[in-house]
Amino acid sequence: MTIERKNKEGVHIGVDIGKFKLDFFIHERQLHWQSDNTPGGIRAALNRIKRYKVARLVVEATGRYELALVDEAFSLGLPVVIAQPLQVRRFAGAINQLAKTDKIDAAVIAEFGLRVKPPVSRSQGKNIRQIRDLIARRRQLIELLVKEKNRQQIMGKRLEASHKRMLKAFEKE
Repeated sequence: MTIERKNKEGVHIGVDIGKFKLDFFIHERQLHWQSDNTPGGIRAALNRIKRYKVARLVVEATGRYELALVDEAFSLGLPVVIAQPLQVRRFAGAINQLAKTDKIDAAVIAEFGLRVKPPVSRSQGKNIRQIRDLIARRRQLIELLVKEKNRQQIMGKRLEASHKRMLKAFEKE
């Protein structure tokens, strides 16, 4: 990785998101640190980040673990990029970075932000996220309901009471 210290647009920060830990890497400074993925850890990390002129704070969409960090960063007006993991993996392959540790992943994500310059994401807001979560949950419950009805048809009378209880619970939900 080439170190570019004189970047006029600011620094590119990659964040490897874990359930319990966040790994940060500032590409232009070759600086790595870890923080807890908790409200306190996120506040401390973002206070540290605010010292820099940030071009992009790049995180991978992990399916939920990034949301607290992203929401807080948006509230501070930081330019957040929520990158698709497949794009980042393809970029890593293109630069021949096959090793995987949290620190290396954060560095690759930061370099992805610098080289690819993905557009800054827009905050969806908590209400829109809640609506999308409700829609996703409804879809999941309908799928479970259909699967249970299919199982009921093939399992026979012996388990009918169990199937009826499950169907009633899914329909109530």
